[in-house]
Amino acid sequence: MEYCIGIDSTDLLFEDLFQYFIDAGPEGNLGLFMERLEPFILHGEVTNIPTLVLGRIIGFLLNINRPDIVERIIIHLDPNCIDPQHVNPFCREYNLLTAYIYINTRTNHQSFVNPLKRIFHVIEE
Repeated sequence: MEYCIGIDSTDLLFEDLFQYFIDAGPEGNLGLFMERLEPFILHGEVTNIPTLVLGRIIGFLLNINRPDIVERIIIHLDPNCIDPQHVNPFCREYNLLTAYIYINTRTNHQSFVNPLKRIFHVIEE
C-alpha cells in the first residue's frame, strides 16, 4: 500500500490490489485494509477513492458501527469523488452533519439550503 501511494499509483491500489486483497482474501482483510489506508487519507496522501471502493469501505465501517471514521474519511477526500446520492442518506441516518455539510457545499451539486434544513431538523428533535 505504501509503495502504491508513494509512486502515486492509486489506480493499482484500488483496482488490482483491492480486488486481490479484499475479494480473494479472508473476510477480515477489509478491516486490515482500512487500518492501513485511513492514515494516508487523514494526512492528505490519498484524496480520491473510486466510488465502488468507497461504497464498500463505508458499508464495512457502518456495519462495525464506526460512523465517526466514515465522517473523518469523507471530509478528507476530494468532494468530486463522492457521489452525494449514495452518501447523503447515511449521513442523515447517522447524523454526520459535518460530512453532510461538506458533501452538499463542495460537490458539483452544491446546495447550501439542504444542510441548513438538516441542522434545523436535528435541533428540533
